Amino acid sequence: MRDTIHLKQINCYGYCGVFAEERALGQRFVIDIDVQINLEPAGHSDALHDTLDYGELIKMVQGVVAGEQFFLLEAMAHTLAVRLRSDPRVERVRVEVHKPQPPIPNFGGSVSIEIWR
Repeated sequence: MRDTIHLKQINCYGYCGVFAEERALGQRFVIDIDVQINLEPAGHSDALHDTLDYGELIKMVQGVVAGEQFFLLEAMAHTLAVRLRSDPRVERVRVEVHKPQPPIPNFGGSVSIEIWR
């Protein structure tokens, strides 16, 4: 099965980092998710209940990022993957978490991590 829903550049504000200031003040994160699910039923029925509601997926991602604190991007991504996999129709997920402005001296880029579950 390789049917996949792709949601790119989900903008979130959350509290993740090893420094106390990051967890107190928060910062912007950008999340990409890929959800592998059999989309054939939705293709036949043209009914929302046979697929995943994209808006609900986005709200869930934003809610986790805003509502929980993490030290590591890896923990944030893992938590998102576990939530996405809680739907029994979901076969596999990819979560990529981007931290656009990490507080790393002399570094003007971004960091990201990617996990598959």
